[in-house]
Amino acid sequence: MAEHEAAHVVVGVALGLELREAVIGGDGRHPSWEGYTWFKGDGFRIADALSTAVGIAWEQDHGNTSAARGDTALLRRHGYDSADIRTLVIAARAILAERQKAHRLVTQALLEKEVVTGKDLAILAAGGTLDIDP
Repeated sequence: MAEHEAAHVVVGVALGLELREAVIGGDGRHPSWEGYTWFKGDGFRIADALSTAVGIAWEQDHGNTSAARGDTALLRRHGYDSADIRTLVIAARAILAERQKAHRLVTQALLEKEVVTGKDLAILAAGGTLDIDP
């Protein structure tokens, strides 16, 4: 799940979205979710659609298409049809492919902290390390 959420983070930030938080594991607000990524801002922009579609791409590429159902449902709720979703997935996959180092860093941060914020990303981007609470 960390790699899936990290993919959302990396593509969203690459497209100019500002990360609010990425979380792996359930939380008090959404205990049934395995993870989620929230960006700041209102509405659902094309960058949001692409950052959602990369979750589908990740799961397709790793043979777990059932785990992409939530992302697919979110895109459908925002009016994207099957052809649109296929196009978004292709584009999102290409964006992520160019950012594998960032993906590894965000995945590791999620595995260590379970919650990564925009402030954490700024520390990582500057070459720093995150303080991990025991």
